[in-house]
Amino acid sequence: MRSVARLLLPLASGSTVLWQQKEAYSPDGEVFAMTRGRTTTLTIRLTPTQRRTLLAWQRATTIRAGLARRGRIILLVAERRSIAEVAATVGISRHFVYKWVQRFLQQGLAGLADKPGRGYRRGPRQPALAG
Repeated sequence: MRSVARLLLPLASGSTVLWQQKEAYSPDGEVFAMTRGRTTTLTIRLTPTQRRTLLAWQRATTIRAGLARRGRIILLVAERRSIAEVAATVGISRHFVYKWVQRFLQQGLAGLADKPGRGYRRGPRQPALAG
C-alpha cells in the first residue's frame, strides 16, 4: 500500500517545481515518508524563455565557464535526470547541484550569476609621483 503525493508549486522566478512525496506504511500501520530511491523528487519546469536563455548560454563562447556550467545543471535537472547523474555529467558534487538548483528556484536566472567574492578589493589607482 503506497501512494505518491504530487504538488506543482509556482515560484517567484517564473518556473514551477514538482514536489513529490511517497508514503510507506510500517508493519504496525504507521505512515512515514520515503525518498524515491535514485530518482530525484526535485523537478524544474522551465518557461520557454528560461530554456532558450540557458541553451544560448551553452552555445556562447564569451560567457564565463561557471555560468555555463550552472545553466547546464538546470537544464539537466529540468530533463528529470537524477542528481547523481547531473553531478557526474557536469563534474561537480551533488551538494553543489542542490545548491544551484535551490538558488535558481529562489532567484531565477539571476541566482546563477556569480556573487562578489571575498578577495582583495582594489581601490582607485593613485597617480604616479612626478620626480
